[in-house]
Amino acid sequence: MTVARNVLTDQWRAGRSRPRLVAVDERPEQSPATDQVDQVDEMLQRWLVGDALAHLSPEHRGVVDALYYRGLTIAEAAASLGVPPGTVKSRSYYALRALRVALEERGVVR
Repeated sequence: MTVARNVLTDQWRAGRSRPRLVAVDERPEQSPATDQVDQVDEMLQRWLVGDALAHLSPEHRGVVDALYYRGLTIAEAAASLGVPPGTVKSRSYYALRALRVALEERGVVR
C-alpha cells in the first residue's frame, strides 16, 4: 500500500510541476519579423554558396550545376557536358571537396 501511495503521490506532484502538453491541430502564425529573418538568412546562404561556386573551375562549376541545380543524372550530365560519365563522377567528387574548402574559408562550419 505504501509503494502504491508513493507512486501516485509522485505522479501527482510531477503533473503539478510540469506543464501539460496540448495537441495543436494548426501551426501558430509566424510574426512578420520571423519571416523577414528567414528570408535574410536564405539570401545570405545563397550569396555564400554563389560566391564559393564562383571560385570553382568552370568544369567543376558545370558539373555542380548539372547535377545539383538542374537535377540531371550522371548519364544526362555526361551527355549535356560532352564528357564520359566517369569524368562527371570524378569532377563532382573534386568539385564538392573544393566547394567545402571554399565555404570553410568563408566561415561556414559543418
